[in-house]
Amino acid sequence: MEHSILNDIKKLIGLSPDYTPFDADIITFINTALGTIYHVGFTDREGPFMITDANTVWEEIAEDPHVIELLKSYVYLKTRLLFDPPASSVILEANKECIKELEWRISSLTDYEILPDDPDRDLWVHGAEGIVNG
Repeated sequence: MEHSILNDIKKLIGLSPDYTPFDADIITFINTALGTIYHVGFTDREGPFMITDANTVWEEIAEDPHVIELLKSYVYLKTRLLFDPPASSVILEANKECIKELEWRISSLTDYEILPDDPDRDLWVHGAEGIVNG
């Protein structure tokens, strides 16, 4: 089942999908998060993925439901931090740590997706010593 990126993020933030006064702001922040995903290496496109309205769905970015949920968490946290940051510094720092971890996971997922087709896969996975020592 396909879900709108904009509407999903609005629901997670606590806004009704029908409430549109902040859509331009939220779309800008979603695109910021999607740009970061591109820069950590998650893409098969020549440029960052962007949305313009509620018609864009997660399945346009990734097919795997587990990857979609990972991306959804990341985009939500980044958007929330930019749109409505928490007043508590403890919660702010916790959110920032979650974002860092998700960036690492997204980056690692990208590496994992690339490695199986790489002719030098064993060098990447095991390092030169692992191949020599067997």
